[in-house]
Amino acid sequence: MVELKLRFGQQTRPPSEVECIYRDWFGDIVDGMPLHDPSSLWQGHDDKSKTYFREHYAPLIQRAANHELSHWPSSPEGTLALILLLNCLPRIALENDEARHNYQTAAVQTCMHGLLKKQDKSLSFCERLFFYHPLFSSEQPRHQALSMLLYSELLPVVPAKHRSYFETILARVKQRRDLIIRFNRDPFLNHLFERQSTEDELHYLQTNDVNEYDNLIPPEYPLCDT
Repeated sequence: MVELKLRFGQQTRPPSEVECIYRDWFGDIVDGMPLHDPSSLWQGHDDKSKTYFREHYAPLIQRAANHELSHWPSSPEGTLALILLLNCLPRIALENDEARHNYQTAAVQTCMHGLLKKQDKSLSFCERLFFYHPLFSSEQPRHQALSMLLYSELLPVVPAKHRSYFETILARVKQRRDLIIRFNRDPFLNHLFERQSTEDELHYLQTNDVNEYDNLIPPEYPLCDT
């Protein structure tokens, strides 16, 4: 049985904005993971999805940035939907690179408030992947340390058939943590924020690929069994 239908109930009314975000980002969740492969969407490589999210979610992202959705975090699902709006959807729905990073502070704050209320504990495996995502995205070493801790705590609850997939995710979390700890920032964002790169950073940028460090989700997705 599909977990989200159980949680939100059978619809006898138009779905709420939170439910729409869940539908478009996760689809049907079975055994803690989306039933259909969302990896292209999650990585921001699906042009059709980019157009759809730009048309449907750009105004909602702005409302989130203007603190007009402060009532959403009354539930774990509302908190996660707000995190998605502030942290994940901008890279898909917004064309300007700088705009995609404008909401990072608000996303981290939303995540931290949810953690204090232990809202993440009631969510499924794939939901928690994105609940912690603002910490993964952050340039703050303390956030990276917490990110590593939280993702590591997921390992015992990962369904066996998804363990190798999650181990790849965990390796990416560690990789990004090590990057931020080494430089105390993300060198790949220096050009965006007009920061002068150090010689060590320049060497690193020349010998490494940004795509290895800015995306939590691997392209190989283990489809759930029906």
